[in-house]
Amino acid sequence: MRVNLNRSFRLAILVGFTLPVSANALVPTFPYSQRTKAYNGWSAGARGDDTVIGMAGATVALPFNIGASELNPAGFAMLMGTVNAQITGTEYTDRQIQNTDTPIKSTYYGLAVNPPPWGFAITSFSPTLENGTYVSPVTGKTVQAEVSVRELEISAGRMFLKNTFALGLSLDLAKANRQIGGANENTVSTGFKVGALYKLPRHLTLGLSYSSQNTIRGNPNSANQVDMPGFSQDIIMPTVIAAGIGWTPNRYFQLGASVLFVAGTPNTALLSDESRDVGQYATLQPRVGGTYTFFQFNHFKGDMALGTYYEVSRISSERNRLHGTGSVDVNIYMFNTGIGIDHANGYRNFVAGIGIDIIRALRALDIVPKDNLPPYNGVGPDPFKVSADGLSAGLSYGEKKSVPNQSLGDVRQIIEDAPGKISDKIQGKSIEPRPTPSVKPKRKKKKRPPVSRNDPRG
Repeated sequence: MRVNLNRSFRLAILVGFTLPVSANALVPTFPYSQRTKAYNGWSAGARGDDTVIGMAGATVALPFNIGASELNPAGFAMLMGTVNAQITGTEYTDRQIQNTDTPIKSTYYGLAVNPPPWGFAITSFSPTLENGTYVSPVTGKTVQAEVSVRELEISAGRMFLKNTFALGLSLDLAKANRQIGGANENTVSTGFKVGALYKLPRHLTLGLSYSSQNTIRGNPNSANQVDMPGFSQDIIMPTVIAAGIGWTPNRYFQLGASVLFVAGTPNTALLSDESRDVGQYATLQPRVGGTYTFFQFNHFKGDMALGTYYEVSRISSERNRLHGTGSVDVNIYMFNTGIGIDHANGYRNFVAGIGIDIIRALRALDIVPKDNLPPYNGVGPDPFKVSADGLSAGLSYGEKKSVPNQSLGDVRQIIEDAPGKISDKIQGKSIEPRPTPSVKPKRKKKKRPPVSRNDPRG
């Protein structure tokens, strides 16, 4: 769920539902009797929470939360709130990849902290999965088959040049799963991502990132692959170079455009059919999308997102597809609800979820200090008025604000105080609320007594 940058922590739990495209009553037989080609490790579909999916994943220059930062780790330093957490899961159907209606799963988990000018994160997500039920051409048995990848990323970023430039680096630990029947093989490989953000006037941002190719080796000579000889082939995750531009005039509106250059992966093919090559040539994948907070009150907020992206097919004999995306989120007190949709020919992804704003709950218990918030603007706030209120410290550096951002000292104090306050709350002890972070008490000016003309001080 979208993280409002003037909030310090958001936990989103999303559950995905598959909209089937057609029914398949018969279990298909593998159209090949021995695996000889590698598997594809990249998918063009938009990934992330419902807001990121709703704006078509056009976030290379707008990495405002964990899902949006999947391609550009520089966002952890420049655009994040103080603390950000995410748990997101979805299932979708893609008839270009699978010849059954077995859903493809995608999940994100992560925690990020942003003590300016630094940003740190640990995240985990599944960039690709192919699975299904097939009849083995060797044994004649009905078997479950799956080829999937899960990545664990450790990221760090920092701002430079008076917070106008940010660099981010991620170390990627990729774990591959190749399972057929009773045989299961897991192997691990490493890769990296480098991302950069440059801030122009009026909250315009330019983003650029590079993701290295990562080949997760298999063992095609494994003796226990009786249902499909050679099943344990390599999984190749291609080099991806992404560029984008974003505009965040205020805390209500964001607009982004991105293009991804995805390198070729020769000699890779689908799990369902080895004759259908994947990534024979490099492709360009353009995306555009935006999100708007259409109403905001003290305890209520609503967001909507719209976008589109043109999927240049990397699968032989398949057509390119134009996707339409959208989402709506409504936040009531500490509860967040939302839906997102991504639709194209033969592709369905519908996400619905509910989450809890942990920090709002902790503020209600006086475990975390109350937050000073910018003024609310009711229904239909001006999306184009440039304002620094409520934006991250990196995006609004040097600008006047009605409410300051939390400092590194504030965050440290909150973390240090939280365990003791939770313990006191469990034991039924009263908690003395701390002053709101970053707000210094006003000093009263002392009135000096009037000075007479004969006073030597005059």
